[in-house]
Amino acid sequence: MIYYENEIITEEKPPSSIPSSDPALWQVNNEFRDYIAKKGLQQNEEIDFSRPERQYKNKKRFLSKNMFEMKLVNGKIVKRSWLVYSESTGHVFCGPFKLYGGTSVFAKSGFNDWKNANLITDHDNSPDHRKCLGQYVSRGNFLQRMDTQIVKQYNEEMTYWRNVLLRVIETIKFLASRGLPFHGQNEVIGSALNGNFLGCIELISKFDPFMAEHVVRFGQKDRGSSSYLSSSIIDEFILLLADEVRLSIVGEIKKAKYYSISIDSTPDISHTDQLTFIIRYILPEGEPVELFVTFLPNCGHKGEDMEEAVLRTINKTLELDIKDCRGQSYNNASKMSGQYKGLQSRIKAVNPLATFVPCAAHSLQLVGSVAAESSDESAAFFTLEQQLYNFFSGSTSRWQLLVSKLDEESTVLKNLSKTRWSARADASKALYSSYKQVLEVLNSICEDKNQCKETKIEAKAILEKMKELAKDLFQLLKE
Repeated sequence: MIYYENEIITEEKPPSSIPSSDPALWQVNNEFRDYIAKKGLQQNEEIDFSRPERQYKNKKRFLSKNMFEMKLVNGKIVKRSWLVYSESTGHVFCGPFKLYGGTSVFAKSGFNDWKNANLITDHDNSPDHRKCLGQYVSRGNFLQRMDTQIVKQYNEEMTYWRNVLLRVIETIKFLASRGLPFHGQNEVIGSALNGNFLGCIELISKFDPFMAEHVVRFGQKDRGSSSYLSSSIIDEFILLLADEVRLSIVGEIKKAKYYSISIDSTPDISHTDQLTFIIRYILPEGEPVELFVTFLPNCGHKGEDMEEAVLRTINKTLELDIKDCRGQSYNNASKMSGQYKGLQSRIKAVNPLATFVPCAAHSLQLVGSVAAESSDESAAFFTLEQQLYNFFSGSTSRWQLLVSKLDEESTVLKNLSKTRWSARADASKALYSSYKQVLEVLNSICEDKNQCKETKIEAKAILEKMKELAKDLFQLLKE
């Protein structure tokens, strides 16, 4: 005896008597499964089909031999080698389904609703049928069965869908590696609004006959049909690939043993606050690596809540040891960097070797912000810069008017950023290079009779502030 898929399979012992070919009379056990796996299924399709007659309202229907055939995804007509007729009941059964624990009518009482014969096709494509069919084929291969028709059919199906998956996964990897969105406003093949994923599939189909045929056959099928082109299955593949990438990163971290963490809070597109979890470690060749690992959903704004979320991620999600953490870096917010109740102090209480290093960029940002706010003149200047940008960007006509006046040496106005101090330098350089053109456009707006009164008043107020600012700057230069 040997073990196969948690079952004992007998190799030598023949059945005590020749089993019945009628599926309704089968006594299913391991011995019987071995017998069928070696000898193959006897479909009984040559037996008289007089018993399967069924009376509907005004019409009689019968089992026909064409129900023993099916059309593969490649268009080829083959036998349904799994379909077995029961002479005693007049019903048909799914042989693998009955042998390996199927629960539908195809395994229990048999199928005889000839008016709705399309249910046989639905059974062809059901996950449970494919699972039982896979067990049947695997057992037959192991026991070297003689009838290989159903094995060949199963392998053709498997090869087809593997080729589909190869193209789908490569497309997902291409879009994900470039940070491009996947889905559009619809999932209609041929629509210009169906998103990047289906657009790439359409492009591949122009040069790949295999994918072109798949799109024709399955591209417009309803939900519930296997095509590997729907948004739901694509999202599932993205998550599976993300898990594989995360496992690869965790594997490298475990080889490196020691690591540091960096965590920051950021709102997503739905304005939901979440923690960005980043890990830094050293590769065996000595190269430092800093990689994003995961997003932590909103866990609260207290240090205690964030500590629980971080430790749970390290210990359970990533299966790392917090004792191997040698560094932690956050912004200067009290909930993150607080000396007594902040996240860094709580992590240090668990692991004293996790040295805290404040984020240098955030520290520099705070220094610049506080320094600028300490001066009324600088605060007024940056306020004016933002007002200028808001005024021109708030109207496409005003923006186009400004752009039309700029020369090669001028730069269009820039927006300020509350979290990136360098943006203020970029905005100041842009205003310096286009100062004369901005004044000219503001003057023309103030004198334009076609402009509405509110726009003219706003332009005049900004213009006066700019002139006053220029006067103060010239006074400073004289002094």
